[in-house]
Amino acid sequence: MRHKILAIDDDIENLESTKELLEAWGYQVDAASTAREGLELAANEFINYSVILLDFRMPELTGAEVAERVRVTSP
Repeated sequence: MRHKILAIDDDIENLESTKELLEAWGYQVDAASTAREGLELAANEFINYSVILLDFRMPELTGAEVAERVRVTSP
């Protein structure tokens, strides 16, 4: 089983380098550059993420707020 990771970060350079590194290590990675986009991906019932990597400081929602919303919608 290949683990699927969701990375959410508003810093595009950091997001892309994180995605590239994780893919080089053999992980499947989805990337979102906004909290809202990340929440939409996390809510997809056909995708089961093993890990969600969150930027703590984002303009619309903090990483803690995103984590709480994901926990409520996809325990």
